[in-house]
Amino acid sequence: MPTAYSHLSGNDVDTSSEAWRHECECRWLLTAKPTRTEKHMYLYGIEDRSKLFAYNERNELVLRSNFRALQVGRPMMNVRSLEAADRILADAKRIYDLTNAK
Repeated sequence: MPTAYSHLSGNDVDTSSEAWRHECECRWLLTAKPTRTEKHMYLYGIEDRSKLFAYNERNELVLRSNFRALQVGRPMMNVRSLEAADRILADAKRIYDLTNAK
């Protein structure tokens, strides 16, 4: 199987693996959605991720019950999950930092 260097794992990975697919998706996000707002709109359907959350009666930060009314379009978090969208954003930032280190 063909392999390619993965910045996230730090070694060669199979290009048909889930790890490589995830890294490609993160790289796509960095190039196709260059601004923070564009990334958040694609992943969360809202310009600022923090607006998806509110404090409940026990002063815990929770996802708003009406968060879908705040969203525009069909963001990734509705197709997969909030955790998946967060992971893509975090790993995209990590790739950016690794490839732009001075």
